[in-house]
Amino acid sequence: MVAVADDPLLLNWEVVTGKAVVPNVDYDELGRPHQIYDPCIWKDGDFYYVLCGGWADGINPLAEPHARNKVGCQDATPCRMVDHLYRSPDLENWVYMGEFMENDIFGFSGDDGSCPYFWPIGDRHILLTFSHVHSAMFVIGDYDRPRQKFVARRGGYLNSGRQGSGSIHAPSAYPDGAGGVHCIYNVTEGRPQEGWAQIMSLPRRYTLGEGDRLLISPAGDIESLRAEAVELTDIELPAHQEIVVDEVRGNAMEIIATIDPGEARYIRLNVLRAADKSEYTAVNFHRDVGKDYANRSWSVRDSMITLDPTFSTVGAEGEINQPQNCHFHYREGELLELRIFVDRSIVEVFVNGQSACLTRVYPEGTDSDGFSIEARGHRARCRKLQAWTMERVFL
Repeated sequence: MVAVADDPLLLNWEVVTGKAVVPNVDYDELGRPHQIYDPCIWKDGDFYYVLCGGWADGINPLAEPHARNKVGCQDATPCRMVDHLYRSPDLENWVYMGEFMENDIFGFSGDDGSCPYFWPIGDRHILLTFSHVHSAMFVIGDYDRPRQKFVARRGGYLNSGRQGSGSIHAPSAYPDGAGGVHCIYNVTEGRPQEGWAQIMSLPRRYTLGEGDRLLISPAGDIESLRAEAVELTDIELPAHQEIVVDEVRGNAMEIIATIDPGEARYIRLNVLRAADKSEYTAVNFHRDVGKDYANRSWSVRDSMITLDPTFSTVGAEGEINQPQNCHFHYREGELLELRIFVDRSIVEVFVNGQSACLTRVYPEGTDSDGFSIEARGHRARCRKLQAWTMERVFL
């Protein structure tokens, strides 16, 4: 169905035709001919366009349960990600235009293009999607309007491992009017859950950097939630010595650590740390061990942040999600800035205004709210450590 509204607050909606304007397509176990779900709509010139999620040429988790048991499909090849385009002059009459994206070499087999959002970013366009195999994805490229095709140039994943593993899930996105895109994700538990489930990430702002690299930073007025503040400067980090910072404590906090790594190639910050270190969640900096997978150039060497919940809980259920990681370009001699948000069961990290990762954790201890920092191999220095307790977003 399509509904329209023209009041400033978008409170009053009218359904076009009063029924579905694009009839459902009966596709088979391999996705043929195509699917209609998760629509993203926009207007360009005299036409409206709708982009729908989908897959093609193989098995996808949305079809796999019954496809695997059907004769001829038991050993089918995993699918490839596609998104399907429709066009209309009036929101009522729609024509199928075919697959939207070309030159997509950035996903893995088995991915689908669910929950698509397609918006301008800088002088390119970005397609944000969700895969039922690998979760949050992005593709950056050129919008060829005469042909109504999206030509991919860069792309990759915004979390690690499989979907549903306690990290970001499906996107909701819109342009910010200043060349960027605002996006927020639902976040899975990463553990069995009955009844109510999932929560939202912080809003993110996506922009393009050098070579059309996707840059990620927090969006919105997050600073308005800051309450009690702590600021420390020039904390020496001797090699192989954990420094517990007693002044920083809490399970609803924003922490900004500005670090001069010196020659250290590994630095770890522990949040939600128990006094006896029986529980903690580690934020790790690994210098020059990452890869800029988005441009498929082996000449680019990245650094990496890993968000590791391996020791986050001593609970008998062992509800420990897989580590998450993100890659970023660290230039020798620059400072490392880690902006860490802790909100009870969720830890989200932004690094140097370039990248981000998130995980869910479930510490059991009442004293699992401490903080520490250490350098490995060589000494380093934390130039500035800022921390705030955070107020509730709800009044």
